[in-house]
Amino acid sequence: MVLPLPYVSDSRLREYLSPLSMGSMVGVRTLSSDKTRAITMMLHTELGHFLLRQTHSTTERSLQFEQALLLYLQTCNVQVARPFSLNGEICPWESVGGRRYLSIFHYPLGRNLGNFELRPT
Repeated sequence: MVLPLPYVSDSRLREYLSPLSMGSMVGVRTLSSDKTRAITMMLHTELGHFLLRQTHSTTERSLQFEQALLLYLQTCNVQVARPFSLNGEICPWESVGGRRYLSIFHYPLGRNLGNFELRPT
């Protein structure tokens, strides 16, 4: 399976996921697509469901801010999609060329996500 541009290829996605101990990829489907800013996908692996986001035209500083904000909101008991962690370490975003990055988040169970939660502001 090759995801249409501007998505990353299936092989690149598998390469990104392999060190994360998530098991094999079962499927991917698009949840939200704003081709100028971000594409958010539901990722289904043997380990479960996750949110996978490919951002466009962003900076590492913006990603660091977002990560800090999500972790802060989590400490305030706000149900947010928290960054994926492995052995207590938050997995970094992966550059997929230029200012495009892949990020992975735990899927927050228990409710549907609003559009505003899927798109960066």
